[in-house]
Amino acid sequence: MKSILWISIILLSSPGLIAQNVGINETNPGAKLTIKPDSFEPSLLIKSQYNDSAVMVNNNYIGMGDASFLGLRPSVLTIANKYARHFDSPQLNIMATGMRSGGYVNGASSRLIFTNSNYPNEIELSALNETGSQHFSISRYNRSTYEEYPLLFFAPNGMAAMGGNYFPVAKLQINHRASSSNPTLLLHDSSTTEMPSLRFRNAGFLSKHWAISGEILSTDAASHLNIGMQSGTKLTVTGAGNVGIGNTAPSEKLEVAGNVKLTGELIRPATGTANLAAICYGNVSSTGAIYTSASTDNFSVTRVSTGKYNINISGETYAITTHHATASPITTNAIIAVVNGGGGILYVDTFNLSGTAVDCAFSFTVFKK
Repeated sequence: MKSILWISIILLSSPGLIAQNVGINETNPGAKLTIKPDSFEPSLLIKSQYNDSAVMVNNNYIGMGDASFLGLRPSVLTIANKYARHFDSPQLNIMATGMRSGGYVNGASSRLIFTNSNYPNEIELSALNETGSQHFSISRYNRSTYEEYPLLFFAPNGMAAMGGNYFPVAKLQINHRASSSNPTLLLHDSSTTEMPSLRFRNAGFLSKHWAISGEILSTDAASHLNIGMQSGTKLTVTGAGNVGIGNTAPSEKLEVAGNVKLTGELIRPATGTANLAAICYGNVSSTGAIYTSASTDNFSVTRVSTGKYNINISGETYAITTHHATASPITTNAIIAVVNGGGGILYVDTFNLSGTAVDCAFSFTVFKK
């Protein structure tokens, strides 16, 4: 305290020194106060009332806060703090205080800029925290053209957007003008033997998931895209354009290991719009009983009289102009089966070669245009 007092007295009593620079271990100070160390000891050390190193300047490094940690990993500026809880003082606080009056009286965005003196582009971290408008963003800014390109945008509801400052409507939103050579999202695996994977699961079943994965190999036919679960692949698309359901190596455009159920029609260009899948088929006994193990379950049979059977197909109004039916007798005898229709019902009549109606088991198939 006495030393500080004597320095103050000397400066006050020597008017010529007031306008001059002062150097500590420096004979030609270039500023009002220049401090030059003898070797590698700190140039400046300021301690707190608790004897902690509050500020330290050592060579080209500056330490603030708990400056004793500066030597652990020196940087141009190190800010250390003994406390790290939310209610303790932060290591760094960037505050926008605003203008004295006008539109920015409540404070504009707080910004942190990463730049290079030899390059016009800079990366800017910007935070806006005021009533009715809050967000945090990372942008690229060009000092020469004054153009700003948003890279990452965080909304106050926890949602994030990449490639634009549009307020996102999902937890992660990607804004991009994609092309075949510039995709919106690229999953890249650094291994040459593993596949990039996108997985879906929830907190209720952590051991279960859906996953989409793809493997690129030397040929299109060997490459494939898989959709599966933890139990294995359920659907495979090969690079050759083949699709396998329950089959991981399909050799046709569609290969299914299992049953296929259609609610629509099965058509091919050569036959126009005709449905190539039968809408109904069955085996019927001579008394009109249905052999269910060899029949569809969408029709009923009534034996009207000897050799005459009416077939009612569920949900269909049978007509010879819109439906095609065939019937074949199930017998070793010479029997003829004839199909006809009326009133929305399919008729099947069975005769012997003399033209006499006889009861006979038969099979039938119905197609619809």
